[in-house]
Amino acid sequence: MACLDLSDVTTAVDIAAGGGTLAAAMLATNPQLTVTLFDLPHVIEHTRHELDLPPGQESRCHWTGGDFFSAVPGDAELYLLKSVLHDWDSEKCLEILGHCRTAMPGDARLLVIERLLSEDPVSDTLVARLDIHMMAVNGGRERRLVEYRDLLDRSGFSLHSVSNSKSGFTILEAVPS
Repeated sequence: MACLDLSDVTTAVDIAAGGGTLAAAMLATNPQLTVTLFDLPHVIEHTRHELDLPPGQESRCHWTGGDFFSAVPGDAELYLLKSVLHDWDSEKCLEILGHCRTAMPGDARLLVIERLLSEDPVSDTLVARLDIHMMAVNGGRERRLVEYRDLLDRSGFSLHSVSNSKSGFTILEAVPS
């Protein structure tokens, strides 16, 4: 996570953590940080056995099973949704974001990390192909910045900053409004 300064963050929740690679990268570069990996119980159980964290990082990692359509863990300083919202239609995204907003203290931050659909999809064929794939597989879609801003606004967030990573992902930082 070299593109993101987390030096002032001590607690984070990686929502829909999957294999835990994002959390592992954050733990490796931020010794003050404790990360809660949150995903469906069977995913968390698998990740807990597969993710090989060094001893110093292992104690700073917490494992929580649950469903983000019901609730997410509360009281962290930072919440992360990486490659999550593109899986879902707008109504489901609003539901996920609403649960994040409910769990978050007023001074917490939310990072939405996604590939943005360009205003000219022909110029970015990778994201355009992903968009078609997401629609066909589970009704999700890639979105433009204006669409993410709308989802965030409707969920009680204000878009604070937008930054691009070298990997092609865009990091949208939002705060409770």
